[in-house]
Amino acid sequence: MATGGERSVDHLQTLSEVIGGNMAPWTHVALNWGKFYPLIVISPGVARFIAKEGITKKDIKQYLYDHTKVSVKSMERLAHHGGLTSFYVDKLVEGGIAPKAYAESHDPDRMVPVFLRPEWIGVVVSGDPGRTRCRGYVQNHEQGPPVSRKVVLPPDWEKMLESNE
Repeated sequence: MATGGERSVDHLQTLSEVIGGNMAPWTHVALNWGKFYPLIVISPGVARFIAKEGITKKDIKQYLYDHTKVSVKSMERLAHHGGLTSFYVDKLVEGGIAPKAYAESHDPDRMVPVFLRPEWIGVVVSGDPGRTRCRGYVQNHEQGPPVSRKVVLPPDWEKMLESNE
């Protein structure tokens, strides 16, 4: 998806609405397992624009956590359609699996965070520096925890790139 705007919040709002909105149907899986490690990939151009206002990756994660919501009714409906017929948010909170913020009321239309914890949202900068494209990847509870490895490029990497053009 592409983002745009004159302020950083314009880009963040689009990330929340589009990428976060597309991750919302998976919130029941995250709550059921108590784990969720989504990844947001932001193009270098968008990252530079956001950073100009002093916004950090930590700030982006917090914004997405605070502004990306799903209704409990929708989450439970999607869980039941997917075969988790005993999935109920209030029960998960009572059992200590879901955070208490998910049961601040018993209104089925209450809006709750799509992301379980802001620190579990991965944010990386990658892609074409001239484009405003961003992507989101749902990491499926235990099947997708974050893993990183140092990549060491060969000393003649630049020359190797030139020979492939």
